[in-house]
Amino acid sequence: MGIKNDNTSMRDFLNKIFSIDTKNASRVIIYILGIKIRFLKAEYKNKINEYKSLECPIGELPKAEGMLRKIQLASLKFLLIVDKICKENEIQYWSDFGNLLGAVRHGGFIPWDDDCDICMLRDHYDNFIMLFEKNPEKYPDIYIEFDNNGKNRCFVKIKHRQVKGISIDVFPFDYYYKKTNEQEKLELTDEIRKYNSRLGVKFCPFYINSTKMVRKRITKFTKEFLNKNQPVNKEIEPSIFSGVDFPQRNINLVFDYETYFPLQQIDFEGVQITVPKDIHKVLTQEFGNYMELPEDCYPRHVVFGAFDEKILDDFLADFNVR
Repeated sequence: MGIKNDNTSMRDFLNKIFSIDTKNASRVIIYILGIKIRFLKAEYKNKINEYKSLECPIGELPKAEGMLRKIQLASLKFLLIVDKICKENEIQYWSDFGNLLGAVRHGGFIPWDDDCDICMLRDHYDNFIMLFEKNPEKYPDIYIEFDNNGKNRCFVKIKHRQVKGISIDVFPFDYYYKKTNEQEKLELTDEIRKYNSRLGVKFCPFYINSTKMVRKRITKFTKEFLNKNQPVNKEIEPSIFSGVDFPQRNINLVFDYETYFPLQQIDFEGVQITVPKDIHKVLTQEFGNYMELPEDCYPRHVVFGAFDEKILDDFLADFNVR
């Protein structure tokens, strides 16, 4: 056993000295002396050029086709299953990020998007985790995993046992201890970014493989550093911010409570999904001018080889959305 562990440790060490990773969905990643260099794969460069060459308003771009479209629809069906579970257990969530943007700009999925993202306030997030940890047999086809890199990322992914490859990312939001003005939002966003940046390693000098320990560290940092050990009074509806469980790249990470709540319903691929109250403000704070074609207009998450097309077809056989 000791030899095996020693060999694994040595292999991990050598991989950090020099290695090439081609398993990433869209990029080839080269590690040299601990430095990560990423190159976009050629087929994705071609896809970007294809979208840029289309002479039509961004909201009129054609829907995805083929395998990507099947993955999108399977993700949507999975989202509706998760929606039912949340309603059964009084867990509140909303669709955000690419799904929210797609709903407004395209009436459904962004043509090159390939997954679903949902958000929950921390109490509901913790209850959702507990639901699957304490009653794993209640929903036999569904389980959760933590995406934990041992450093600055530890959030929940919801997965399906039969339809391997599809997943839903769940991002928590935390309450701040008070309402904030625009300057305070910028300052708090900056503090969150520092924590999650590469320079933020000073808060976590070693990799922590234990999800429990990483979550404990995140809770401690949020309470002591961001909220300054101040009590959080939810009754005053203070500001909320994107949890440090994942290093979000959006423009702003801090929002007024009333920007999000009460939640509302919006059409997405012909079904209703739950989204924040002030959609325009959320999207502007997250993306800036969200009606512009972005540079990263290619599928970023899915490894297409991970999917069995027949299983996808069987999963979608009784799904009316096309």
